Amino acid sequence: MWLQSVERVHGRLHGRLVSEKGVVEWMDMQSIWQHQQSLPRRTRASAVTRLDEWEVTDASEYLQIAGLDTDLAGGHTVYAFSYNGLRFLVPAILVTKALFQPNATVFEYLYRPSALDLLLAPVLEAETVTVRLLPRLTKSHSSPSDLALANLGWLYCFPSARDAWNSAYSSAARGLVHVTMPRMQSHVNLRGVLSGNTVAASTLSIRSFEPMERPFEWAGVQPHQFFHKPKTGRITPHARLIKPDIGQGPNGWALSEREWHSIRHLFAARNQRRTDEQIRTFVSAVLMKLGSGNGWRAVNASHGTTSKVSSFYTECCVAGRWNKIEKIVRELRKTPRPDTQAAKALSTTQ
Repeated sequence: MWLQSVERVHGRLHGRLVSEKGVVEWMDMQSIWQHQQSLPRRTRASAVTRLDEWEVTDASEYLQIAGLDTDLAGGHTVYAFSYNGLRFLVPAILVTKALFQPNATVFEYLYRPSALDLLLAPVLEAETVTVRLLPRLTKSHSSPSDLALANLGWLYCFPSARDAWNSAYSSAARGLVHVTMPRMQSHVNLRGVLSGNTVAASTLSIRSFEPMERPFEWAGVQPHQFFHKPKTGRITPHARLIKPDIGQGPNGWALSEREWHSIRHLFAARNQRRTDEQIRTFVSAVLMKLGSGNGWRAVNASHGTTSKVSSFYTECCVAGRWNKIEKIVRELRKTPRPDTQAAKALSTTQ
């Protein structure tokens, strides 16, 4: 069925779904993320593209490829972009679902006025701002992963991300299915139907993206890249990854008390499934791997596991946390503590 437009039914926004036979059904916009495009998924494609450079096109072309009556277009925007000789047609609802994740949590608030501040609360940390779900939401939804929180932080801290969020509701209130594209370069996966050199998309997922703008000034330092968790497969750290400029500290590769207390806040209030001791041990292990160039297999094995250390490193990278850890540790290790300097001076005079 085609999501033709949005209307208020008993005071709530509902999507008007129309079948190829003209049968009309209604779905609450808070649940519209569950609607699937009635279009085959025979063609698969990937692309790297700037979403804010996509063009609005005539929806009738998409409907024709989908085998639907072109008169059904209504108020549903369809976007077009080109990549590697193919032209892609993407309905606005697919873009909305790809941008605003996790859908089950976010769509409950997406189609309400000024609802972002009802969903998220800022958390001030050293040199940055992160977000958390407001307490009343954590009671009705499963705790979000670090990855999900990082992506929600993008919504909260970048100007065009907020514009995209606000446009979903303001458009729906006018009867339209539309989203203002955020300024971002994205790695996307699509499935759909190929007709000539045109692909009518039935699914869209964003693997990763990079904001092409600065965050709000008050948001401080934000990640340069964000990731949406892949449904299958794993992100495997490169076995030969080495950063020889990471030096040893007072405890060798292991974190000192000073270093640990300087990065501990990066793991606070995130519903960690690991203890402080485990986190500290894994950070020390990753620092040793990166500084020495040891392979991941050896590092994992030295801690009695096949993947826990490398998985921890991947999670930190995906959540935008590892760069912060590295920056703090580097600064501390290149600046000796005053008592260390005094000790060196004393040994010299003796």
